[in-house]
Order: sequence, then C-alpha cells, then structure tokens
Amino acid sequence: MKRSKEEAKKAAAELMKEIRIEKGLTQDQLADRLGCNRSAIAHSETDGGISKVETIVEFCNALETDFVEFLTRLAVRLSQGKDTVSLEQIREKLDRGAKELCQREGLQCIVNIVIDSRTLKP
Repeated sequence: MKRSKEEAKKAAAELMKEIRIEKGLTQDQLADRLGCNRSAIAHSETDGGISKVETIVEFCNALETDFVEFLTRLAVRLSQGKDTVSLEQIREKLDRGAKELCQREGLQCIVNIVIDSRTLKP
C-alpha cells in the first residue's frame, strides 16, 4: 500500500514519541540529549513530523534505539497500522519459549536467537 510523505512523517514522529515514552524520557530530557529546546521536540512529535534520515538517526542515537529496529517498526506501522512488539520483545519471547521447551524435554541447551530484520515481512 502506497503511503504519502505526510503519513510517513507523522508515523515516524508518533513512533519516536512512543519510543521516548518507552525509555521513560520527557521531552525536556530528550531535548537536552539532542541539544535543542523542548518546543522543537514537541513540534516534531505533533505538527512537523520527522522526514529527514539524519533527524531519525539523531533521535535513535539520543534514545539509544537501534536504527534498523526503528525502521522495521516504522515499516510495520505503515503497512499494517500500529505495531505491537519490538524486535527485542520478539527475541525475548522466542528465547523464553525455546528454553521452556528444552526444560520440558529434559534437554540442556544454549539458546541464541538472532533476528535479521532485513528479512522481516510485515
């Protein structure tokens, strides 16, 4: 499904806000990390959206969020609506499930879950 630039900008801004909140940061704290003022963050999260890759990279770095994971979550959001889990949450669930299966079967195993986000399809 083709999306407009405005939809993409808005979705990126909404996701950045969501990640900021997940990380427990206020707009002021994020502004301090980015070296700007709170109103710039508020504008990005609401009216302006985020459209430049450089800005997304800066936000990801300030939020200590993986750029590829951000883009994957954004792609899911744009293709299906709001995403429900992050790659880390998926990894944790798979890891937990594999360990539980090993225990049930009486096996000793080492679990190493790797998700290549380049191959994920929403």
